[in-house]
Amino acid sequence: MTCKQVEEQDILEGYLHNRLAREVRDEFEEHYFVCETCFTQLQTMRAAVPVLAAMPPPPTPIKQDRWWMYFGAIAAAAAILVAIFGVRPRGMDVKAPPSGATVASAPTAERKILPLGEIEPPPFPTAVFRGDSTTAHPAALLTGASLYRARSWSAAAAAFKEVERRDPGAPIAVHFYAISLLLDNKVTDAIAAFDRVIGVGEASPYLEEARCYRAQALVLAGRLEDARAELERTIALRGDYEDKARALLARL
Repeated sequence: MTCKQVEEQDILEGYLHNRLAREVRDEFEEHYFVCETCFTQLQTMRAAVPVLAAMPPPPTPIKQDRWWMYFGAIAAAAAILVAIFGVRPRGMDVKAPPSGATVASAPTAERKILPLGEIEPPPFPTAVFRGDSTTAHPAALLTGASLYRARSWSAAAAAFKEVERRDPGAPIAVHFYAISLLLDNKVTDAIAAFDRVIGVGEASPYLEEARCYRAQALVLAGRLEDARAELERTIALRGDYEDKARALLARL
């Protein structure tokens, strides 16, 4: 699928209203996961939906062929609000701490072992973008997923925390809350959140992933012995993160 096809076939509108055939939906998802332009447009339209719903009817009738001009203006305004209050372009998530604030950091040596920028975020489950019910509040989870995909770590963490507040103990919300905290450089809070994911045990689908990312958080915190132990536990699971864990362990 190309951007031209998305525009000409009204794919974005069909996707938002769940009107696409399954094969078209799958093809579009494969496209927008790697296309920043279409992803941004999708998020803009999604943000505009509640704005439009809350608006009073326009003062004069709008001809059918002028509707999208009206919608576009509102969507653009919604995009600005999203940009200001949460979704920031990639690479703009690092902010200077406010006056008087303290930011916990590991010794320089540990930061050289594993720079924060080297930590790759795990992919968010595709099912959430499709609207499948993975918690009792899928709409709230979708908000967190969208912010996570946009790499707005602080806003994503806040969204996932809200999902967990509504649906206590939801594994996906707790896990990606922890991931978002880690990538936002809130290492201590991230470790505590990973502890909750791991505490569920084998019942959690994120056990191995949580252990591996907890180990990385421990390195950033300067707790190298704890990190080694966590990496050994990750390796013992013999899963998808075994090689990654072995590679990091060799660097400690």
